[in-house]
Amino acid sequence: MDSDKLFVAAFDFGSTHSGYAFSARSSPNSIVTSKWEHNGLLFHKAPTSVLVNKKNEFVAFGFDAEDKYIMNMENSFWDSDDSDEETNDVNRYFNRFKMALHNETLNLKTMIKDQNGEEMKAIDIYAFAIKYLNKQVIRKLNTWEGGRWNVQTQDGHYVLTVPATWDDQAHIFMRKAAEQAGISGNQVTIALEHEAALTYCQVLRPYDQTDTNYTRTFHAIRRDKNYMVVDLGGGTFDITVHKRRSDGCLEEVVQPSRCNLGGTDIDIGIVRFLENVFGEQVMKELELKELEDYITLMHSEVSDIQQILMVGGFSECELVQKAMEDRFPNIAIFIPEKAGLAVLKGAVMYGHQHKQIRRHQNSAQVASVRTTRYGLKSFTFYSSKL
Repeated sequence: MDSDKLFVAAFDFGSTHSGYAFSARSSPNSIVTSKWEHNGLLFHKAPTSVLVNKKNEFVAFGFDAEDKYIMNMENSFWDSDDSDEETNDVNRYFNRFKMALHNETLNLKTMIKDQNGEEMKAIDIYAFAIKYLNKQVIRKLNTWEGGRWNVQTQDGHYVLTVPATWDDQAHIFMRKAAEQAGISGNQVTIALEHEAALTYCQVLRPYDQTDTNYTRTFHAIRRDKNYMVVDLGGGTFDITVHKRRSDGCLEEVVQPSRCNLGGTDIDIGIVRFLENVFGEQVMKELELKELEDYITLMHSEVSDIQQILMVGGFSECELVQKAMEDRFPNIAIFIPEKAGLAVLKGAVMYGHQHKQIRRHQNSAQVASVRTTRYGLKSFTFYSSKL
């Protein structure tokens, strides 16, 4: 982070849920994460949803977008003569728009469809979302610690996370979306999601780690040994294999690739149908079997995997944890506390030290080598500690 910046903020757009986090330059590890209250419950992330009006102007994000869209649909149903002009004006809903981009070559001209199949530029939707999240960050900062802060966008450095499978054009896309949202390009760092998760896990202190059988010491990975990072999100899972080199730097082991198991709407429709037939528990077990089979395949291709690092909200599910421990009894499995926030918090830490990480990348000490993405049904798990 540049020495004149007062804070680092990170935005993590997930397939199903998104959030923000920030910390001050003076206390980089004291990270504040986003919180939303909805229907009497508290959430650290909000749905990846944007609502715009007929003029393609921003209306709402997250839970607010969902609620207003539902209200709009209900009003449209009961008001057949379309007498409510304001209600008619709010009717373009973009939900889980990141999932729609996984099979696309993302660029400034990429279009995404709303719930009615009408297209809009993806960069406009991302810019709306970034601008909204940034407003929340600035508002929180200016009421933080008794309101002693008085900051604006130009006082911060921003980190946007992206999947490792997104190419350079996608990185340019995210930077341009931030600029369109009012954040200067020189204030933006693009971080790969798994690198952000690694950053978080490598700086955890022992008392930050959950005391369970799954949180063996991540720092104990021996040099020149491989370990696997499994990011289990709401709509996809990403798997990378890394090696800790003899010089202490990180290296991935195989060339990036991606595999999607179909579009979100198709996946959810099929899964819901199968759940009605077989039951939700059976479907969960089938998805776990799919994950286990793939990790087994990766393990056979890349020997000497010493540890598995699991992050993402789905990894907080005890069913997933038990299945992984049973399937890989001889491999240490590390799950940080609040694993669903590992990428988000790690992105903030990444922003505080991004110059050093760039040097590593430029000297080929960090190399992207293999990433595989699989589609999952959307599950949301929240720790009882949240």
